[in-house]
Amino acid sequence: MQTILKVVFAFAIIAASVLPFFSDTADAKTSYMRAKNKVYYALQNGQPLKEEYIKTNKKGESIYRQTYTKTGDSSTFNMKETKTGLYYYDDKNLSYPIKLNKSWKVRGIKQKVIDDDATIKVKAGTFKHVVVTRDYRSDNTKNNFYYIVEYYAPNVGEILEITHEKIGYYEKHKYHPGTLSVGKEFELTKIKNK
Repeated sequence: MQTILKVVFAFAIIAASVLPFFSDTADAKTSYMRAKNKVYYALQNGQPLKEEYIKTNKKGESIYRQTYTKTGDSSTFNMKETKTGLYYYDDKNLSYPIKLNKSWKVRGIKQKVIDDDATIKVKAGTFKHVVVTRDYRSDNTKNNFYYIVEYYAPNVGEILEITHEKIGYYEKHKYHPGTLSVGKEFELTKIKNK
């Protein structure tokens, strides 16, 4: 009997440590940050862009270089991931742990998780378990609004960013409601090993 209990106990320990690796959904330990050993290609506002890791600074932030491949113009940006979230500079892009309808503020603008298990297809491929966030601006109305929807894939980071805008206007004392404009600000097109 003692041997059976030892076997059952050993099996339970093994199962508890191995099963999370076979889970089909993202968990609390899932990273949404760019991998340091990959090069990311994207279109940002229609312009081809390359992103790659350079180094980690003294604050523990990962520094990435963005280069517009047509013009050669480049800049850097800092990212870090902590137990509380994914940060782009000091702005919290994602708040951990990921939960549907969870919200937080960035520079006074409410951010909210509107999907925590989406499947999204972009030029770089199809990604599962994507977290989708949307901002909610206080000055948005039914006829005048602007908001951004961002899509984050596990172990890849942002794969898509779409803006939604409708701006009404007055002309000769008559209000014109404007038309809805939806645009891709950012779309991941390719991922390569360094």
